[in-house]
Amino acid sequence: DRDGDGNAEVKETLFTGFKVSVIERRINSPQWGPDNWIYIDGGQGGRITGPRLPAPVDLPVTGFRIKPDGSAIEPVSGHTGTYGFTFNADGDRFVISTGTPGIQVAPLPWRYLSRNADIAVRASRRNAANYNTTFPVSQPHPWRTKRAADPGFGKYYRDHYGAAESIPNGYFTSACSPLVYQDSALPGLSGQLLACAPAQNLVHRAELQRDGVLLNIRRQADAGKAEFLASGDIWFHPIHLAIGPEG
Repeated sequence: DRDGDGNAEVKETLFTGFKVSVIERRINSPQWGPDNWIYIDGGQGGRITGPRLPAPVDLPVTGFRIKPDGSAIEPVSGHTGTYGFTFNADGDRFVISTGTPGIQVAPLPWRYLSRNADIAVRASRRNAANYNTTFPVSQPHPWRTKRAADPGFGKYYRDHYGAAESIPNGYFTSACSPLVYQDSALPGLSGQLLACAPAQNLVHRAELQRDGVLLNIRRQADAGKAEFLASGDIWFHPIHLAIGPEG
């Protein structure tokens, strides 16, 4: 948008070659990082080319970051494949998986970990939460109730996925789009983590507690059996969080 009228005068493809997968596994959630690169999650890899890249880049199955001018693209650590991620004020990055409100990414850039291909590196992320329960106010979807009541389905899901998928509701099964709130418009919320749980018809809120290099996600002590936002409407499915211009 060269003249500030809200319409783009120039549209240019900076990168192409990304592999296409199921819709919830595709690249998503571009956002500015603390280093002024743009971070994007959900990548399924590919041989990436672009008009301003000096050479093609072989991107593995991971998230990645790009320079805004299209001159560079590189992998980043901590991929899970679930929609969304967030940064806190210190630059710590959290991704997410459907069964937990947040996963801390180790502060070890991919470019350092990949220097020696012979080093066996442990997972570059850790589940930061010590719970996976939720407190919905809605009734479970009828198909979840029917599935839980079926002995065959109940046993299959319990054996393969645990209690979270074998009972109608009350557990994270669709957590996505974490957001560390960093503003002052909502009193008492700054620095806390929010996460969507669309299958539970709610938005969850948690505290971030530092323990050395670790950041732990803990349910608020005074929250009781309540969520930050919950609806009795079974078609209320929040899937994305962002801080608006008004905070």
